[in-house]
Amino acid sequence: MTQFDFLGQLPSPPSGVSGTELTDRVRSLWNAVLQLHRGAERPTYALDGQLWVKEVSASQWELTFWDGTQDTIWATIDPTSGETDFAVGDLVVSKKINTPVFALADGVTITPDLNDGSIQGVTLADNRTMALPANISAGDQLILIIKQDATGSRTLAWDASYKFAGGAAPTLTTDALGIDVVSVFYDGTDYLANFLGGFG
Repeated sequence: MTQFDFLGQLPSPPSGVSGTELTDRVRSLWNAVLQLHRGAERPTYALDGQLWVKEVSASQWELTFWDGTQDTIWATIDPTSGETDFAVGDLVVSKKINTPVFALADGVTITPDLNDGSIQGVTLADNRTMALPANISAGDQLILIIKQDATGSRTLAWDASYKFAGGAAPTLTTDALGIDVVSVFYDGTDYLANFLGGFG
């Protein structure tokens, strides 16, 4: 995208500009706003405190903050996958981050999907097997909240690739409506799991 020349293209008053041409210029302005002033270079009209998107390549954009003196990259974005990397600099959050608990569908085999969130819960209505998570990447963490139904004593077998602390898969709480929590960290090779049980 070519950066839109706000100052040159929208004279005030817009004398000598036909209705059609003015409409085209306003449309270009609107497109520039919607696309966060995206281009290969910082727009010439950038003001202090403005965000703009630098197109480094077809698969790499940089969300950039202009402070009037220099540009600071806040995030790197892959527009082809939607993946955003905030690894440049420190990300400081002064308020809480609320992560909802996604309700997993109970079934013979239960398959968490990280696209549904990093905290997921399921109520077991029978003996089940927990498969490996889908859409998981190195560095991802998953928290599983596993509940017994009103009958209790449901068992859960784990895919052999889960590696639990102590070397053995845990035994779930047998109490009716009992709750266990399993956290899983994926390092790119292993699914490292930790078990906390006996919540009643």
